[in-house]
Amino acid sequence: MKKLIVFGASGGTGRRLVEQALEKEYEVTAFVRQAGSFPGPHPRLRLVVGDVRNVQAVSEAIGGQDLILSALGPSFKTEPVCEEGTRAILAGMQVRGVQRLVALSAYGAADTHHGLYSWVTWTMLSAKMQDKERMEALIRASHTDWTLIRPPALTNGPRTGKYQTGLDVPISLASNISRADVADFMLREVLERQYLRVAPTITAQRGAGAS
Repeated sequence: MKKLIVFGASGGTGRRLVEQALEKEYEVTAFVRQAGSFPGPHPRLRLVVGDVRNVQAVSEAIGGQDLILSALGPSFKTEPVCEEGTRAILAGMQVRGVQRLVALSAYGAADTHHGLYSWVTWTMLSAKMQDKERMEALIRASHTDWTLIRPPALTNGPRTGKYQTGLDVPISLASNISRADVADFMLREVLERQYLRVAPTITAQRGAGAS
């Protein structure tokens, strides 16, 4: 049975990653900031409370894992955490000899920093996007088997399985994708490795978006 750890497990996408991984019968470790931020127990779920910027805590949590999923992102009450958290995750992966990493980024980062959607996103969320870009740079420079996932606006809609992925997917101001579908794709990609060491965009198929 594969073992995986989800960083940012208490966030919107992180929770769905944990739920769907348990459905697929993984042994799951959820790394969270606060013990009360995650729902009740499950026989294949281990909860680890810690600061994702703490290299020792992260390395200990990674021990024994096969796959790493990162859904790091700031809440409204916290500072950007993607860069420093990812630095600790990469250090822990090196120490523990774990290679596979799938991380949630955002459309508009790095080479997708162009077009109207990106301009609006950077205007409204510049600190978050800068943090995502620094995170991407760390991951790209690493020796891990990484994949970066770049969605546009995230919604709380259901998992539909109806989405587009690729390196040249067009994104408009109306583009969105449910967190549940992002989680679905991340869990597929972590094993299928279709987008190894590249950063695909994901968006809902036309007519399949959810609020």
